[in-house]
Amino acid sequence: MATVVNVLKNTLLRIQGNGTSFLSYRNKIFILIYFFLVHCLLIVLVFGPSLYIKVSLKLNNGLAGKFGEHTRASIVTMHARQEANTSYNSVYFIGDSMVQGFNTSRLSLPTINLGIGHDRISHVAARLKTYQNVKSSKSLLISVGVNDLRSKSVAESISDYEKLISQNHKVSNILVLGVLPIDSKLLGLHLNRKVSTFNHKLQVIASMYANVN
Repeated sequence: MATVVNVLKNTLLRIQGNGTSFLSYRNKIFILIYFFLVHCLLIVLVFGPSLYIKVSLKLNNGLAGKFGEHTRASIVTMHARQEANTSYNSVYFIGDSMVQGFNTSRLSLPTINLGIGHDRISHVAARLKTYQNVKSSKSLLISVGVNDLRSKSVAESISDYEKLISQNHKVSNILVLGVLPIDSKLLGLHLNRKVSTFNHKLQVIASMYANVN
């Protein structure tokens, strides 16, 4: 891209040097900008949607840091009120955006959806400590971990998960869901390898507790 722009620039300079005045300075700038934008568009088309997605993720992470905490605090407060009025023997769903987007109301059993996008294992553990009726739930389904693996090691994430399970040992039936694979175009194969290792270790931990499946 730089080579093409340089050739165009040199051509325009030669035209100016020869005394040709049919192109104004402004027109020259417009042509340079046009060729630059065209080449940027070609780069996006060549690399496909993955480039757009990666940029969007970085922008969204920035916005989450700026506005997300206030929004999350509001959701946590709303969930606490809902949970306090949850009927005995309900099925609890808790975790990150995978849970938040799941329509639990279609199930025949009484349920409560406590999913919050971007949540980590430590967030879920902290929230569960505040819920009044979770110990009398029929089942507690947990789906969380991918947001931890983006910035933490598998060992750290598994350690946090084991603390989460052990602190809820009084819950009669805990169902832990493994982390789903991530599109390698989004965040690379390295994260998927971490996901695979994490899921394997999570199975081992689950087998150590009689109330965990």
